This record gives sequence, C-alpha cells and structure tokens, in this order.
Amino acid sequence: MDRRMKECDKPYLMGELTSRPTFFAARKTNDYLEEMTENYHTLLAKERKEKEEYYNYIQLWVHEIKLPLASLQLLCENEHLTKENVYPLVRRMNFFVEQTLFCAKGTFVHKDYHIQTYDAVTLLQESIQDMAFELIQAGFSLQLPKNSFPLRTDKQWIQFIIKQILQNSWKYRSKEQPTLTFVCLETKKEQQIQIIDNGVGISAKDLPHIFEKGYTGEKGRQTKSATGLGLYLCEQLAEQLNIKITADSEVEKGTTITLHFPIYQRTTF
Repeated sequence: MDRRMKECDKPYLMGELTSRPTFFAARKTNDYLEEMTENYHTLLAKERKEKEEYYNYIQLWVHEIKLPLASLQLLCENEHLTKENVYPLVRRMNFFVEQTLFCAKGTFVHKDYHIQTYDAVTLLQESIQDMAFELIQAGFSLQLPKNSFPLRTDKQWIQFIIKQILQNSWKYRSKEQPTLTFVCLETKKEQQIQIIDNGVGISAKDLPHIFEKGYTGEKGRQTKSATGLGLYLCEQLAEQLNIKITADSEVEKGTTITLHFPIYQRTTF
C-alpha cells in the first residue's frame, strides 16, 4: 500500500486503487478516500465544461470581431474612411472588448463594486448616451420615465447591465419604427426599472432559457453571430448586486426586461 501511494502521482485517486477493507477504522478511511476521489472527478468535469464553454465563446467572439475589422479593411482599401462609416464599426468592436473584460471580471464583482446613491433616470440617461449613435442611426423613438427614485447600487456594473439590454433591443429591433420605453415603478416590496422595446420578441419556447450561458435562441441562430453571453452576464452580475432580472416577451410585439431592486435599498438624497 505504501509503495503504491509513493508511486501514484495523483494521491486523490488512491480510493480507486484500494479494495474495501473489512475492519471499521479502515472502512472509514476507505470511505473518505472514495469521497475525495468522487469530489475530484466532479471538480474535473466542471473545469472541463467551463473550458469548453470558454473555448466556444472565444470562437464566437473572434467571429463577431472579425466582421467590423473586415469592414474597416474594406473601407481603407476603398478610401471611404468617414466618421459615419468608421465610428459604428469602432463602437461595435469596443462593445465586444468591454463585454469580454466584464466576463473576465464578473466572478470578482464583490471585490470591485462601490455602492453609492444614484438617481434612477440619470443612470438610464447616461447608459442611453453611450448607445446614442447606434440608437439614432437605427431611428429609435425613446420615452424616458415620468418619475424617478434614488437607488443604492454600483454605477459601473448596473450601467453595464442596462447597456447589454439596450444592445439586445438594438440588435433585435423592429423593422418599422423601433421604440424604447423606460419605466420606473415603486411597490411596497421593491423598486423596478423596466426597459420595453417593440422588437421581434422572444418565443415562448426560448423565453425560459434566455439567461442561460451560451443560449442564443431562434432569433440568435438566425443572426449567426449571437454569443448567448449578454443576458447571462446580466443575470450573474445582477445576482451579485442583489438585484433580480426578469423578462416578458411576445413574438413580433416586443420584450420587457425588468430590474428588481429590494425595497431596503430605498434611500433619500
């Protein structure tokens, strides 16, 4: 037994090399070894799955980033480098770089957030401003909330969530007159920020899965470029900020994404 342990380069697998003993103390030791081995296999399977998911994401990310890069190269070759042509491509690349950075940092949100008090409408306005070029180019009609309230949250992370939602509304917008409506609601239990669009919507089959990692749904598969990461990141970050995110949608009628803030976060300036 001692020789086998010395020769084994993975001691946590010793449980698979031993036969079950007959006396009590040895059986307890054997049970512990078997449990340790099972835990190792579970951890190994989890790491393999995460590596596979990351590899698949990188493949999709490279595909996404190559499209604006190829367009920029074509513009350079044809000497059509105007602000109107170049700026949206640069913005698109910046969005994917930012998403990847937040994806890498997402696990460590608890070490990187700064909770302060912000006005809800101001947070929305600043997020919209970051998306202004895309929304104007697409002809969006916007309606801001008629009322506001103070929120205690992290500005960087909550605006990242809002911009991810706006990106989806922009990407899956109506072909006619796209609209975005923002609503601030307060109930006895919570404060809500609703982001409502009149886009292509989400099917009843896809709706329960839109926050799953890598899930692109029917509309995402049609675009052939969706990473299925945006809403997944939103939910992960929201959970760490103690915010709930929900979705309601109907095909060809639009989607409503709601951010739910616990009532105890209510404060005054």
